[in-house]
Amino acid sequence: MDKSASLETMKRSLSPFSFVAKVPLSTEVVAITGKKDRNTFPKLAAQYVSSLKKRNIKAKLIIVENAAHDFADTLWYPTSKEIWE
Repeated sequence: MDKSASLETMKRSLSPFSFVAKVPLSTEVVAITGKKDRNTFPKLAAQYVSSLKKRNIKAKLIIVENAAHDFADTLWYPTSKEIWE
């Protein structure tokens, strides 16, 4: 993908921060990102989860070691225990 196409994609991207106030309080959120993700940086995911928690929404962050944005090179099969505990 060339730089101009990538820039256009970014311009059309939606930020989850824009929707924090609209997330119903009864929602449970699990944000999953790869430690090597250069599209959705783990720091951004942590800030999103923190924003949800400030609204008393049950939210959790899972950062998958050695995973990039697409998880293509990672074998990771979460268990429900891993996600919800």
